[in-house]
Amino acid sequence: MPSPRATRAPRVLHVLNTFVTGGAETYVARLADALAEREFTVCAAGGRCEDARRIAPTAPGVDIVDLPFQTTHRSPRRHAANVARCTVALLRLVRARRIDVVHTSLAASALPAWLAARIAGVPTVHTLMHTHEVAGPLERRVFTSG
Repeated sequence: MPSPRATRAPRVLHVLNTFVTGGAETYVARLADALAEREFTVCAAGGRCEDARRIAPTAPGVDIVDLPFQTTHRSPRRHAANVARCTVALLRLVRARRIDVVHTSLAASALPAWLAARIAGVPTVHTLMHTHEVAGPLERRVFTSG
């Protein structure tokens, strides 16, 4: 008997910390459109979704979800709180949408996305851009090969 995942379109969640226009954001918008056109179920989640409406995927069926990402942190404690808040929000989203794979493109969103996906038992794909900007030793160790 085939698994439920084998009989329905794959569900992909793209996670960005911000939707401000840039290279990674443009890449995700184009990738989400291409996947939706191939009948994948696609969700793009991140901060500043009002900007995403301008640069966002345009294919029908791509859903955009706002997340509580904050891109500037004045202290390690606030950074840790932001990672925890985003991890919980992403875990709820992954479970509610029955996501099959989580995709990240920026280091700032990779850690909470990876944690949420791991807790939910969902594979994660990291197509990291700007890895030279990875700030912390944990992110550098987990998400870069250098």
